[in-house]
Amino acid sequence: MIKQNIGYIISGIIILICLAIIYQKFSYNQKILNDTSSAKTTREEIQENIKESKATTQKHMIQKGDTLWDLSVKYYGDGTKYPEIIKKNPSKTFKFSDGREGLIYPGTELEI
Repeated sequence: MIKQNIGYIISGIIILICLAIIYQKFSYNQKILNDTSSAKTTREEIQENIKESKATTQKHMIQKGDTLWDLSVKYYGDGTKYPEIIKKNPSKTFKFSDGREGLIYPGTELEI
């Protein structure tokens, strides 16, 4: 009799395993949906970053020899952050002949 029903037994075991996996996934997703601590932390971090960015806004008058790279090293500690200066000053930087932004001229005041 067991040999005749072995297919049903194996199918039943597979179905039980699948149901257990689905239940685990559902329970895990519910836990994530109910856990708001990470969202709260992220909101708090964003608010702190906004406060810091408002508090640290500085002005810099471009002098002969200044480059955006040098300014980003001076103010941000990293030369690769020069695009942030360009974003903060959309009408005060100019395009190179190849279309890239980044030209600055002495006497221009930039927000850092």
